[in-house]
Amino acid sequence: HQIPSVLGQFVVSLRLLDLAHNQIAHLGDELWSLRSLRDLSLAGNRLREVPAAIGNLKCLQQLWLHGNMLEELPEELGELESLAILELHHNQLRALSL
Repeated sequence: HQIPSVLGQFVVSLRLLDLAHNQIAHLGDELWSLRSLRDLSLAGNRLREVPAAIGNLKCLQQLWLHGNMLEELPEELGELESLAILELHHNQLRALSL
């Protein structure tokens, strides 16, 4: 499963997006164009990776990625200076370097 491509066209000013528990395995490019996003929940899906494009979400304050199948995180996650909450439990992370 993946996020519908029409998402980015209609919700440019979206601040909260909860896509938890939807069996999403792939994150499309549209998600990374939501520049006003502050809270993003992708918990409880089937994600194996988070694209480097997550670094585009400069306003992001809360990110929930727990309950996926992540083995590593992109370095760009460390560039999110507004990020205050990062939930990563119940993944398959081998190392953490932000």
